[in-house]
Amino acid sequence: MICELNKLKVDLETSTNGDFELYNKKTKERFYNDFVFNECWRNGLKITAGSSESEREKCYEHITTIGEMERSRIPDLRRLEAIYILKDILTSKKCKNCDNYYVWEKQEKYLKEKIFCPDTGYFIVLAKRKYVYKFVSAYIIESNNKKKRLIEEFKKFKK
Repeated sequence: MICELNKLKVDLETSTNGDFELYNKKTKERFYNDFVFNECWRNGLKITAGSSESEREKCYEHITTIGEMERSRIPDLRRLEAIYILKDILTSKKCKNCDNYYVWEKQEKYLKEKIFCPDTGYFIVLAKRKYVYKFVSAYIIESNNKKKRLIEEFKKFKK
C-alpha cells in the first residue's frame, strides 16, 4: 500500500531544480514552521525541537543528515524530503486510525515513544517527558528486515 502522504514529500529536483542550498533552506523553514514557530501537539503534549536555537539547529541537523554526531554528518535527501510529512505522521487523525501505523513506548535511558509507518517508511522516536515530547530521531527505513524488526518490537510491546 502506498500512503497518500508520500505525495506530499518535496524533492530537491522538483522544488529547486537541483539547488541544494535553496532546498535545504526551504526544508529548514518548513521544519521551523511546523515545530518552532507554531506549536505542534501530540496526545496533549507539545512536541519540541529544543528550547534554544542551538538545540533546534542540532535537532534539524540530526533529522536531516546521516553519520556520527561527533563527526561531520552529511545531508540525506530522503530525510530532507520526509520533513514535509513529519508533522502529519505525528498529528494526523487519519494516520492514527490507519491499520499500518504502529506506536509503542519503550523505557530505555528515558521513556521513548516510537512511531513507525511502513507505508511511508518513516520511523520517529520521541522522548516522552512530563510536559513535552522531544525529538530523538526521525528517518526513513528502507530495509524490509528492519521494518519487520520494528513491527516485531511493537508486537512484543502489545503483549
